Amino acid sequence: MIKTKTQVFLILALLIGLTINIYSGFLLEENSKQITELEDVVAFEFMGDVNNIRNSKGGEWEATSENIQVAIDSLNGERGMVWVPGGKTYTIEPIVVKQDCILNLGFGTYIPNGDSDYMFSLEKGAGLWNGYINIENTGFDGTCVLIDGEDYKNMMTNRVRIYNLDLNSNSNVGTAFWFLCDGTGLQAITMVELSHIRTRRFEYSIRMSSITPYDGSSGCFINANDISHIWMNEDKYGIYIEDHHEEGVQWDRSETSGNFFSDIYYQTPGGTYATYGSVITINGGDYNVFDHIFVWDFLHAPTGSMAFTVDENSISNTIFYRGAIENANIDNQGASTTFYRYGDQEAPPFIMKDANFDIYESYNFYALVRAISYVMVIFSLIGLFITRRM
Repeated sequence: MIKTKTQVFLILALLIGLTINIYSGFLLEENSKQITELEDVVAFEFMGDVNNIRNSKGGEWEATSENIQVAIDSLNGERGMVWVPGGKTYTIEPIVVKQDCILNLGFGTYIPNGDSDYMFSLEKGAGLWNGYINIENTGFDGTCVLIDGEDYKNMMTNRVRIYNLDLNSNSNVGTAFWFLCDGTGLQAITMVELSHIRTRRFEYSIRMSSITPYDGSSGCFINANDISHIWMNEDKYGIYIEDHHEEGVQWDRSETSGNFFSDIYYQTPGGTYATYGSVITINGGDYNVFDHIFVWDFLHAPTGSMAFTVDENSISNTIFYRGAIENANIDNQGASTTFYRYGDQEAPPFIMKDANFDIYESYNFYALVRAISYVMVIFSLIGLFITRRM
């Protein structure tokens, strides 16, 4: 009787083990396809001579600063990508990343060749990925990455994508990213994605400027942009929003509104740069949301001395913040603008993990489950063999 029960248990264990083995094998195969696709993307970027600048139309050029713009222009307005080999330093004149072109900087180093208004300017649908931009001790005090206004009538305006950049300055000089809307007629900057960025010791880390006030027939709008996972390290101004309203004139709408900022880590300037850092400054912006703003003041820790400034022209902005800012300097004159402090004073900063981390993590889990199922099957078979011989 005991032998029969043992055999039934072993048969059930065998069936369960086989079921888990087959199902986990299916999941592993599906997950492996995702990993293969990711690796194929990486491999595709290194087809051809990896020492040359290349574009998605098959063109190749010697890796010089001048040829970056040549490779972009050779796309002739078609959607495409330009790859620049890494491991080099490029001293560049201003580069215009044209419409629907993605410029992959290849994790090279880019410094300006003298002073100019900007280093990179991005047109509608353009992208800038994977690079180190350094203006320290170059005499450059302009803008590293410029996003300019486009025709407001085109509802797909901008769509710029900027990812994985490290930008460095010194003595709080220059602007890292400038959303600049100053054209004639109706202009807009919308649907820009700015993510996984570090800026260090700039005057402005992220600046949004609507220069031309709205008067019914002309004006500038900076709306519906998504800025996330930004580490601002000793910048004088973290997020700086400015709407240039005409004094004494009340407009019926804000030019800079409906933008979403999340997972912003701001570290106060130390040394001789400033006595406190200006985390968020809003001069005329409405209905912007700032979520998970983590700030740390190394100069005044543990209590902190951080500045948040919202002027009287700003309406219904919402700010959620945390960190070592118990004595934060909050100057809030905006109507219906609300500050929420949550979390502990010494709460840890957020951790930015690779966007594809979950795929590899799942693969490891499925592999472990399948290994356990193999053990169940083997031990069940051994048990059945032994009981049959008893």
